Amino acid sequence: MDSQEFACSCAKVFNSQQKFQLHRSRSIRCKEKWMDEVARYAPTLQGHANPTPEDPDSGTYPTDPIQESTFGSNIPEYDDETYDLDDDRREEQPVVRPGDEILGYEYPESDTEDIEVDGISNGRSSEDSETEEMDEEENESMDTHINNRSTASSNTSRNLSEPLESSASFHMETYPGAGHIFNKVIPRFHTQAASQIQTGKGNLFYPFANEIDFELGLWLHESGLSVSKIDSFLKLQYVTSRTPSFGSGAALRDRIALLPNPASQWKEVTITPRSGDAAGPPTLLYRDPLGVIEDFFSRPSLAPYLEFAPRRVWSNDSKHSRIYSEMATGDWWWTTQEMLPNGATVVPVILGSDKTHLTQFTGDKKAWPLYMSLGNISSKARRGTAMNTWAVIAYIPIITWNDEKEVHGTLTSRLFHQCVEIVLTSLVEAGKNGVDISDSAGNIRKSYPFVASYLADYPEQILVNCAAGKTGPTTIVGPQDLGSAYPAQPRTTDWILNRIRRVAADVDPQSVSAYTAKARKYLLNGVNRPFWERLPLFRADICAAPDLFHGVIRFWRDHIFKWAVNLAGGAEIDARLKVIQPITGFRRFSKGVTHLTQWTGREDWDLQKVFVALIAGAKGVTSKVMRNLRAFHDFMALIQYRSHSDETLQYIEEALSVFHDTKDVYIEKGARKGKKGVMDHFNIPKLAAFPEFVRHIKEMGASPQFSTEIIERNHKSMVKLPFLSSSRYEYGPQMCRYLDRKERIRHTRELLDWTFNEIRMDQERHAVAAWTPRFQRIIRASLFSDTSEATSTRQGGQRNRLVWLNQIPTYSGISLEDISTAYHLPLLQTHIDCYLRDSSDPSGPILSDGITNVASVDVWDTLHIRSSDVQDETELVQSQTLHALPPGAQNGRYPLGHGHFVLVHDSKDAQDVGIEGYRVAQLRLIFRLYLASPPLYSRLEGKNMHKIDLVYVEYLKRSEEPDNDILMYRVQRESSGVKRHGGVIGLDTISRFIQLIPRFGSRITKHVKAETSTEVYKSFYINSFATGQIFQAVY
Repeated sequence: MDSQEFACSCAKVFNSQQKFQLHRSRSIRCKEKWMDEVARYAPTLQGHANPTPEDPDSGTYPTDPIQESTFGSNIPEYDDETYDLDDDRREEQPVVRPGDEILGYEYPESDTEDIEVDGISNGRSSEDSETEEMDEEENESMDTHINNRSTASSNTSRNLSEPLESSASFHMETYPGAGHIFNKVIPRFHTQAASQIQTGKGNLFYPFANEIDFELGLWLHESGLSVSKIDSFLKLQYVTSRTPSFGSGAALRDRIALLPNPASQWKEVTITPRSGDAAGPPTLLYRDPLGVIEDFFSRPSLAPYLEFAPRRVWSNDSKHSRIYSEMATGDWWWTTQEMLPNGATVVPVILGSDKTHLTQFTGDKKAWPLYMSLGNISSKARRGTAMNTWAVIAYIPIITWNDEKEVHGTLTSRLFHQCVEIVLTSLVEAGKNGVDISDSAGNIRKSYPFVASYLADYPEQILVNCAAGKTGPTTIVGPQDLGSAYPAQPRTTDWILNRIRRVAADVDPQSVSAYTAKARKYLLNGVNRPFWERLPLFRADICAAPDLFHGVIRFWRDHIFKWAVNLAGGAEIDARLKVIQPITGFRRFSKGVTHLTQWTGREDWDLQKVFVALIAGAKGVTSKVMRNLRAFHDFMALIQYRSHSDETLQYIEEALSVFHDTKDVYIEKGARKGKKGVMDHFNIPKLAAFPEFVRHIKEMGASPQFSTEIIERNHKSMVKLPFLSSSRYEYGPQMCRYLDRKERIRHTRELLDWTFNEIRMDQERHAVAAWTPRFQRIIRASLFSDTSEATSTRQGGQRNRLVWLNQIPTYSGISLEDISTAYHLPLLQTHIDCYLRDSSDPSGPILSDGITNVASVDVWDTLHIRSSDVQDETELVQSQTLHALPPGAQNGRYPLGHGHFVLVHDSKDAQDVGIEGYRVAQLRLIFRLYLASPPLYSRLEGKNMHKIDLVYVEYLKRSEEPDNDILMYRVQRESSGVKRHGGVIGLDTISRFIQLIPRFGSRITKHVKAETSTEVYKSFYINSFATGQIFQAVY
């Protein structure tokens, strides 16, 4: 590690250049001071600003000013071999027409005649383009660092280790010519910023008076206050003395409606159903999806998350193991690209819908939103809500029918397809012939939007694919084969349309009842005109994505959990749940779960984390049951990976195979019960979708990006809040107007951020304009970079991790004698002395005089640990708070003390993941020693020389191999009689948090509580499913 320090003008000191640059790039004040410093040294460089044309670096530099000045000491040095000085790599600006100037930029003439489609773009060779794409891809994680672990099908450890795509060993091929830039125009944000300045006569916040007025108006609108409440607020004397530009809530909404519009306008049309007698005229509210696509492409905030070409990624040059993560890495995008003209850009449209209630407890108001996003946007951005990567493009009408009740479902399904067909009309022609769409830099691509994926739960999956109930939505499996372990034939677009035509040839579709009865014999649902019939390249067999949330997680709750409860007994499971050690961030089921009547997804996730270890050994839970439970939980954990290799896909299939091979145990034991007793089959519709996960991952990428959990998360901001802001009467149009205002606000904020950033960048460019090209590049690299802090530094085989203490200790200035007494650690001082005098390290002991040099001690109740993501070493996972409390802590709540469990380094051979080279330990005491004098030896070099952060732990012995069936390691206390084995270790020796769950046996021990369970029981399981990180790292 480089020991050089980098000091900023704000007095902050950084130990790496990357951290220093990151701080300066994000702090406006520090960047401005930096620029002042640049200006002071500009005269020194003026004499070298005019090199000869033959040699850009021919200027004479008797003394390199960068090496001589303090200012230059923080600037990276560039090797001429690495940095091409003849290539002036200024940031390229969009080429429009001569003389055009927007926000200080004058665009040169376009060089579009140099463009060729076959791998050559804008005068650059295909090799240059490919190299640049590779460089960009190396900065993106493929989330593929998946390592050795045991699955339910075997006790042997298998190597699942896959390199990150950013590693040197991966091999990637990008489809040649895809995503070609055919032309350039003035970017949308440029024109809108210029329009704002012109319309507002220099006021960027128009139609608001100024920034303060703008912020007040937006806060009032987003506060959830009604119009009448806003009117009351504006009449307050305090407000009237500072009169805003709007005098009422209605006037505020009118001003928001004048803000720049980001997407297409909402439309309201009355639909005449093709079949049935509607009780009232259905009203469809929708907007053109092409406008939404253009908005996504034009947003600068999304530019780093967009990709326009498919790619194939392998773990190494041998192409032995394929890697699947983003949609662009799947086979569907590549295959689709092959069907298009050279240079075309595929735009995978992702739709999603879910009928939802708008009122709680009372009322019957519902909404049926149709959501849209793009597969061009990275899955990480799509999974969250912060980036606004989803948009509502329609509200499907929900109506009643005057026809007989038995056909209401078919009529509603037909109306759904009729409405969605109207909404997606513009995608038909665009998918056939392409449409020009520009991105945030003004680059125009010939784009072909195709409906690629549809996120929905099972009822809406069969609705989309015209499937009858109790059949497979993406396969042709029938009601009697839903529990099969083998994948069924795909339910292709042609297969569906051919059967619809066959039914229509026999029965008139207007005879709804007869047509539906006939259609069900063909595994159809009565819809005679699917919305996707005219959509180009639509694939029904992969469009309806296997649903992780409703399809697997809810299957676990509705079936697996209930079967296990029938075997072990609800009272026993509740009793075990109540005594699991409390952990910050982990849900406590202090009253059990069998009494719950309404569950959320959160309860499902939290219970699944502990269920396998919890139920192990219970009466009625046989070896075969344990193998089945372990296999199913392995399957659930594996399909949640954000990236896959061919090996991990094989392990999904193996885990699913073990589940199917052993699931008959629930029938044998009488656990699969229905209303009429034990059921002798597994014809469950959701079960039929399990074999489809592997096929879908290969086609479309990792499964979490297609979970309906994303759709349900969108309901709050895009359905529930718009409804609450309405009058509850004829609320549909009001909801659309709310969304329109919300998107205008979001768009205006992005526009303002972009404009101010462009102004700052323009000032910075002018500040260095007089310098030579070489020094411009050096300074610009330092000024304009937004380099993320490196988080993948490795020391001694470890991933980068952070372990830290609170700034203020729980107890300060305590003597070691008092600590030993309070924590019941009579050998504490001996262990500390041994640690300080330890001479096993080559550099010698920390303190030759041992504990006699300790001046004082501080004690903490908690520590925090955060490690890098197993699948992406550039990201840190959420921190975990761990406790070490003395006996009797918290007013006697913990009579025997309270300490969480960790893995600590025990060998230099310890790897990033895996359990070899680590010891299991329980935290007992977290403390800091203050030394009376600095040590004489070098083991503390580079650290604070007068304090040492330590931990006292008690060790547990781990089994050599995981236990059969449950496939978890067993640990037990290391002790000599009643004395437990422990020792003092450095705080930085802690590697990872783990959860231990007691081995309860056939019945739980009476009088055990959550606060004492880890002290009463002597044997435990290392819970493989405590977190996704532990599942992948501890094996």
